[in-house]
Amino acid sequence: MAEGAVYRPMRRNRLRRSPEVWLRGGVRLLVVAVLTALLLLGIRDLIRPFFGAGITTRTQANPTNAYPREAAEAYAVRFAMAYLTFDSAHPNARQPALAPYLPVGGDPNVGWDGSGHQVAITAVPSVIDVRSAQQGLVTVAVMTDGGRWMYLAVSVVADPGGLVVSGEPALVPGPGRASWQPSIAAANSEDTDLSAKLRPSLAAFFRAYARSSQSELTYYAAPEIAFTGLGGAVELGDLSDLTVAQGQTDHRRAVATVRWFDRVSGAGLTQRYRLQLVRADGKWLVGAIAPEQ
Repeated sequence: MAEGAVYRPMRRNRLRRSPEVWLRGGVRLLVVAVLTALLLLGIRDLIRPFFGAGITTRTQANPTNAYPREAAEAYAVRFAMAYLTFDSAHPNARQPALAPYLPVGGDPNVGWDGSGHQVAITAVPSVIDVRSAQQGLVTVAVMTDGGRWMYLAVSVVADPGGLVVSGEPALVPGPGRASWQPSIAAANSEDTDLSAKLRPSLAAFFRAYARSSQSELTYYAAPEIAFTGLGGAVELGDLSDLTVAQGQTDHRRAVATVRWFDRVSGAGLTQRYRLQLVRADGKWLVGAIAPEQ
């Protein structure tokens, strides 16, 4: 070492550059931390379908979803028709009809005292209350030969072997009447001039609609619209009323009251339809038809 020279260890040179070194090191640590976190998240997502998803599904699954609703409804309907059909003149005829639905050892008469006469004409499921994966309570609406509707609650149990009626059924009330009322459009919303103008052409449309006359229906239908029609099931009696609402110059809503005549039964049926009208090439055409609800 030269005389007079000052000795400074290398460690001090490194300390003099430490801010830059620490900055680079911090950036490296941050990058490593982010990559490690992403790697862990990726591994978690890979194993989740094998572990986490199964746990979630078992927790949220509704056990009543396993109950065979449609099969139980059909089963209850058949049972209800057999149950509500009886004849005191032939008391033993009812038991064989009920036997396929009852558990072994059950009451073969299912509570019937052997008197009276009744025939179930038709039946449909009304309500089903699924109480577990094995049991449901099906309410069946049954119309009898007396013209009345009866509502019968039937408990149906399901297991791998099939279905069975558990316990005796019970008559229950039918559904009540809703408080809904149809809305009545204000009188000033009708375009009376257009209603009167379109009445003849829409009467012709309904006449063709009843017969399913495709050539005539095409004439009255909006572009790219095709109507099937009623296939001659009825014929037009008359267009009793037509109300075309005010609106745009090329699109209008209308309500038509139609009286159909049924030649087979000889009956007349008055029904209401909602129409969508479209103006094309200077002519009002029918774009859609649906029951007025």
